[in-house]
Amino acid sequence: MAKAVPGLSQTSDRGSAAQRRCAAAPATGAQQVLYPDGLARWIIPRTGPYVASLAWAIASVALWRAIVGATDRRGIHLKR
Repeated sequence: MAKAVPGLSQTSDRGSAAQRRCAAAPATGAQQVLYPDGLARWIIPRTGPYVASLAWAIASVALWRAIVGATDRRGIHLKR
């Protein structure tokens, strides 16, 4: 029998234990709109919540890398 996770109800109908553990931090900003519809809806049923979270992290880093690269090529730099 699996050990109970502290702070999580064992009778909750809000998804599997893995999904409840992954939802520890509330979504903010664009993640509230893009993650549920853009990634979670089709990745979680196929691979699980951990892969969807990893895909979101990789997409976020790739987006910011593209933004920083574009501003660097144009010579736009933030200085203190």
